[in-house]
Amino acid sequence: MKNSLVSLVILVLIATGNVCAQNLIGNPETVVWDSSHNRYLVSEMGPPNNIVEIDEFGSHRVFFEDTYFHHAMTIVGNTLYAACNRNQMGGIVGIDLDTREVVFENLQTAWLNWTNGVAADTSGYLYFTFGASSFYRMRLSDGQTTLRSAGQITVPNGLHFDSLRNRILICAELNQPGIWEYDVSNDSLFKLSLFTKRYSCMTEDQAGNFYTSVFFDNQVLRYDSSLSGSSEIVATGDGPEGICFNKLHSTLVVPNLNLNTIEFIPMDVDLWMTADTLVGPPPLAVQFVGASAEEIVEWSWVFGDAGTASVADPSHVYETGGLYDITMRAVTVSGDTLVRVYPNHVSVLSDSLWAGETEVARSPGEAALVIYARNNLPLSELVIPIEFSGSVDLTFDSVSTAGCRSEGFEVVDQVDYDPEARQIAFRMRPRDYGSPLYVNPGSGPVLKMYFQAAGSQATQTEISVGAYVDTLQALFVGDRLEYSPETINGSVGIAQCCFNKTGNVNFDPDDVVDIGDLTSLIDYLFISYSEPHCLAEANTDGEGTVDIGDLTGLITYLFIFPYPALADCP
Repeated sequence: MKNSLVSLVILVLIATGNVCAQNLIGNPETVVWDSSHNRYLVSEMGPPNNIVEIDEFGSHRVFFEDTYFHHAMTIVGNTLYAACNRNQMGGIVGIDLDTREVVFENLQTAWLNWTNGVAADTSGYLYFTFGASSFYRMRLSDGQTTLRSAGQITVPNGLHFDSLRNRILICAELNQPGIWEYDVSNDSLFKLSLFTKRYSCMTEDQAGNFYTSVFFDNQVLRYDSSLSGSSEIVATGDGPEGICFNKLHSTLVVPNLNLNTIEFIPMDVDLWMTADTLVGPPPLAVQFVGASAEEIVEWSWVFGDAGTASVADPSHVYETGGLYDITMRAVTVSGDTLVRVYPNHVSVLSDSLWAGETEVARSPGEAALVIYARNNLPLSELVIPIEFSGSVDLTFDSVSTAGCRSEGFEVVDQVDYDPEARQIAFRMRPRDYGSPLYVNPGSGPVLKMYFQAAGSQATQTEISVGAYVDTLQALFVGDRLEYSPETINGSVGIAQCCFNKTGNVNFDPDDVVDIGDLTSLIDYLFISYSEPHCLAEANTDGEGTVDIGDLTGLITYLFIFPYPALADCP
């Protein structure tokens, strides 16, 4: 319940203006809640460079003082992992929460002074940022560390693990500021395009709302669980840094680095839910669990697709693709009605990417191939791999988004091209990663590709838009996730231009063979060498190559009796 001793003490401290008695904190960087010992742990960026604990009565004591220049911290099991410097090296130190002894070290001289944000997933890995652009993953069992990104993110700072979506959210402060997402399941990294502030750190409450500190604006912002981009200011200070949310007591904790203070702010989180999954193809079965800080006597759910329920922990199956709001209503034992809306909370994916079918009237000629997409989520980036194999020889020329649903995407990067293997891939995005441009939910063309096509009439080349190597596959990227759509192949063909008998060299619409066809064939063979509209029509002797023999055959057919038959069309 919210009237616990800790919450009462916090409220008293705030009401009296005494943030904490006997302040041992110098330049507080990060706060974490140690639920097993009912205390907060605070790292110090400045002197005296300790880790300080604050108990339930607001008293301070030094928890750990054998390091200096601390940054972020996270707790895994009974170990506190801290980004810090120690013994003239930088990196990660693990400290036992009971004994306060160092039980883990992964330090390097190269990491001195620059190891920063820290977060842990649920599969045994720790993540941390370093320097101006590096993001690492470290296996806790043996300390093995691998670089996951270098150069993409400028000054990565705080990290937060979103367990529901199995992703690491990365706050970036400079140059291209915003929030990046690292998908733990498929080892991919991309920027959430709606976020452009210079974010420092992030935390999350029990209802799934996200809180971000913005050090340079002296603000803490709250976003709803969908991270839709709209926010509200919930706290101001002087240099808010590594914030945390105490879910047990519904309290936002804000360290103000420039004031040497910790601010405890009770937040009104009285109704919330969890779910076992939020994303997937239809039919998508979701198990919801309702929770509240109050005693509830009546529940009501609306699932966004006309489905409803009146139990605390309902299950629901989504049959159709789309984004769905979840609305919870609960009546307390005292008769109060609590309402909470989770906008765009469930994503049911029935997206697809497909190539059109087109024919070239004559060979050689230009083939315009259209790539289409159907998406249920707003997309900030698309990756489209193309493989073309078949009888029609295609030579890539150019691409365009003019008239497409993606027309606002100014960048179409050619990320791969192998003419011999007949493979090419594009990444489409706005020019500025922070630009709020999307391919909004819908269906229609997203890319036009132009080829030079050559081949025999009535032949085809299949256009595949799926993955042609394991590392390069069709991807749709949104602010909440990236995923591979269903793909459907298309084709480019050479139209059939010769019907029944050959001889119609000048492509007469009535298929009449006369002196005009002879003139056209002479022009092709001896004068301009301009290929006829349908070369198959000029192959009057049926021998394959159009040459003097075909001219002889056409003259014989037109002027020498008995008029011999022309060759059949191929």
